[in-house]
Amino acid sequence: MKRIRAVSLLLALTLTLGGCGVGAGGVADDTTADHAKTETERVGDVADIAPEPDAAPLREDKSIYSDTSELSEVVTMYLTVREGNAEDSTNHTWTEVNTYDTYYYSENKIDRYACEAILQVGDENGPVEGEFGYGETVPNATVCVRGQTSSRNTQKNYKVRIKDGKGTYKDMQTIPLNKYATDSLRYRNKLAFDLMQSVPQMTSIRTQFVHLYVKDETRGGSGVFEDYGLYTRLEQINKTYLENHGLDKKGSLYKFVFFEFETYEPVMLAEDDPRYDEWAFQEYLKIKGDTHNEKLRNMIAAVNDWTIPIEQVVSQYFDVENISYFLAFHILIGNVDVGARNEYLYSPLNSDKWYFLSWDCDGCLRSTENKANNRVDGQSWERGLTHFTNLVLFNRMFRVKEYRDALISAVNDLRDNYFDPQMINEHIDIYKDIVIQYLQKEPDSLYWSSSQELFEYYSDSINAEIEENYQYFLYSLNLPWPFFAWLPEKTPDGRLYIGWGNSYDLDLEDITYKCIIADDTAFQNVLFEQDGIRIPGVYCDLQLSPGRYYLRVVATNESGYSQDCFDYYTESGYGKRYGCMAFEVLDDGTFKQIANAE
Repeated sequence: MKRIRAVSLLLALTLTLGGCGVGAGGVADDTTADHAKTETERVGDVADIAPEPDAAPLREDKSIYSDTSELSEVVTMYLTVREGNAEDSTNHTWTEVNTYDTYYYSENKIDRYACEAILQVGDENGPVEGEFGYGETVPNATVCVRGQTSSRNTQKNYKVRIKDGKGTYKDMQTIPLNKYATDSLRYRNKLAFDLMQSVPQMTSIRTQFVHLYVKDETRGGSGVFEDYGLYTRLEQINKTYLENHGLDKKGSLYKFVFFEFETYEPVMLAEDDPRYDEWAFQEYLKIKGDTHNEKLRNMIAAVNDWTIPIEQVVSQYFDVENISYFLAFHILIGNVDVGARNEYLYSPLNSDKWYFLSWDCDGCLRSTENKANNRVDGQSWERGLTHFTNLVLFNRMFRVKEYRDALISAVNDLRDNYFDPQMINEHIDIYKDIVIQYLQKEPDSLYWSSSQELFEYYSDSINAEIEENYQYFLYSLNLPWPFFAWLPEKTPDGRLYIGWGNSYDLDLEDITYKCIIADDTAFQNVLFEQDGIRIPGVYCDLQLSPGRYYLRVVATNESGYSQDCFDYYTESGYGKRYGCMAFEVLDDGTFKQIANAE
């Protein structure tokens, strides 16, 4: 997550000038103290924040998970890839398909390169009679690379789509195959969804381990089946998924690419608006179901209208139970890669309600491994409640005590009733026996940077991590909330203005800020430092010559609990420098924020 808050220099100049001190004004963002007061004062006047009586809670058909073999068995798949035609972008070689990451396609606004394919299911001796694709000699599917950041890995994730009229595999026409090349355990995502399947208040997906073989018959290909190692077959969330899980296949369905419930004008437009650009829209939300952008726009507008009580917004558009269990689950598994991305938003037809569906949990349960590798990630505001306060909806909701109580109740319910350590260990023992045999042989052994000893150590630490995440969640309720820092600006009189958004404290304690500028990421060589700042902004006489600098802002409440700003800088070999904005002073004296090193 990274964005820049623009600051108005004209408004900033309302601060009192003088020395390196702070004035009496302050520039606020969308989480101002006035908003915080409004939401909080209103709590006592709200008698009932539950959804309206005719809004049934979200429930999927749990019988979809009746095939217990998906937990403990490995299915063998054979994929024969061939060059297809230009009409569906399958006229590419297998080498071309594996060359480009998904950012290349987004930047050029083109469909992902794909190949035609023959998908067959069998055993280690080959395709098996009676299984999907047996005897096929002409392509029955297409295949392309899937994922976002994972598309940059050497070992790719793939999306196989069975062609219309060619049947389905386990009632699925789209089959994602994930390698999880950066997960040393290779089973974290599967564990999360297998646990999720037992929670009545949540939806999950079906998963299964797959041993994949690929025969490349495109130009330059070997023409023989090559071992691609272990994959995990997921269940794609789409219209078919909705129908298979007892949900409304005619409903609206969007996948978060980067979406914080802001208005994103002028991108979030109605489809009949002549300015509407679907490519631009899908930089925020991927359209996966029937599109009713007007319904989506109405919800987003209400979320961003601070004159409408948040209780009214939630009652009309959301389900408190769904939100509470969705967030509680991801808090307990420490999933740092969820929030503004990697989930779905679903709304049934003829309903104003929007529900959160989980997707992609491979960023979970990594604390022990990060510490062992001296990598800083999943720390600071990325843990507990504060991890989700960058989303406007949750930022407003959890200022209200009743919503926090609902979340706490869901966290306790999951911890006490669905995260049983013995049951989790039973799952892990099954996964370990399967995964380790593939990690110790080619091709996966060539890209696995761990060892069996560490594999066992990280596996044994999972239950302790869940408990640690629980305890930190409780601790996070004491913390002031994170906020965004703004790029420093030069004032007309040559001084430096440093501004940031307001933090917020659940107990309405007073908050002070500490602002530091240094020329190193560890903030050892401090050029400017001021503590005890009571408003979100400071002036100083610091003169910065062209070069690279780093800004840190920390909020502290009256009880002494501190919180970093949302900004972070990812540094190669270290991880995330939380509460750190990297910026550059250019030769012309202007300022530019520096992107992460990784």
